Amino acid sequence: MNNKVRNERYISYVEKRLPLTKPYPSLFNAFWVGGVICCIGQGITDILLLIFDGLTLEVASSYTIVILIFLASFLTGIGVYDRIGAFAG
Repeated sequence: MNNKVRNERYISYVEKRLPLTKPYPSLFNAFWVGGVICCIGQGITDILLLIFDGLTLEVASSYTIVILIFLASFLTGIGVYDRIGAFAG
């Protein structure tokens, strides 16, 4: 079987298995959930800059990324992040 036929069969299979979603509610949910995550990240950065007096913005941003990755890993481990991802699309 050549690659073109295999790719077409795979695309057909994937299209049959994909769940149907309503585009506008999914876009809205993804937009506001992403916005909340960004606000949490900005809040973490602001708190770090407030607590640690000599901290630069670059270092605070690096710590924020580490904290957000830890939170995402922790929430994935307890099963919450999957539900957030399913809701947000």
